[in-house]
Amino acid sequence: MGVQRQVARAPALLHALAVVCAVCWALSARYVEGQSQTGQLRVDASLQNARKIPDKMFGIFFEVRVRLQS
Repeated sequence: MGVQRQVARAPALLHALAVVCAVCWALSARYVEGQSQTGQLRVDASLQNARKIPDKMFGIFFEVRVRLQS
């Protein structure tokens, strides 16, 4: 009986989350309107800041694991 109650609440929670996200987005758009957002990224690739890559390092990997539960 507890599982059925949780399943029944899922659409209501999803709807509430969507409403909260929409309100936050609308409020943020209101405050940003007319303002330009710029960013700057500076990279110093000069030889004086360079470091030798260790001989034991053979690769750098970035892994994302996504588990979908049904």
